[in-house]
Amino acid sequence: MVASVKHYGANRGMVVTNSRFTNAAKELASSNNIELIDGQQLNFLIIKMENKVNSQIKENLKNFSPK
Repeated sequence: MVASVKHYGANRGMVVTNSRFTNAAKELASSNNIELIDGQQLNFLIIKMENKVNSQIKENLKNFSPK
């Protein structure tokens, strides 16, 4: 990711895993403007998105009237 950020001239990068990151990976990411999303954070984001989508569906169903 570090090489990709530099190659493409990006401001930052992100690595997502369903597991964990080593301390060495965290240090490297920190010093190179790379955001790390581990499994625990990923699960949180998935649940947050599911809740948002479910709320939108419920809201849309309130205004639904079959013809």
